[in-house]
Amino acid sequence: SPPARLGGRTVRRVHTSPNIYVIDDFLTPGELQHVHALIAQESGISISQGKGKKKKTKSNFNSSYTDDGDQQFLSEYRTSSFIHLSKGQDRVARAIEQRASDMIGAQTDNVEPIQIVTYTQGQKFDLHHDAGSLDVGTRTV
Repeated sequence: SPPARLGGRTVRRVHTSPNIYVIDDFLTPGELQHVHALIAQESGISISQGKGKKKKTKSNFNSSYTDDGDQQFLSEYRTSSFIHLSKGQDRVARAIEQRASDMIGAQTDNVEPIQIVTYTQGQKFDLHHDAGSLDVGTRTV
């Protein structure tokens, strides 16, 4: 399907069943640099800029999971690793969260905290369903 504009960004569907979309230039170059620094700070991973070599010092990435609102489950459908940033962690994170909420037409309170996901060979993020309890006051899960 042809690209569409949503929230000031170009959105392209690159796969169907399941639908997978690419959002061109969702992060600005400055935001990318900032997020890279946050990843290094939060994960304990340092990346050398020389000759494309990466040096992993330690990692605070966690095994990805699905949850039902009360419990977390490791699953064969989601085998990646992740870290998440605190909700509204700083000015840049809040701007990214606001952009995401604008694109989906939701309040920023209804957008999950930013997650940084990493994959090694053979890991995957397959079709799965998270579930939770409905908060009647905010009408969110």
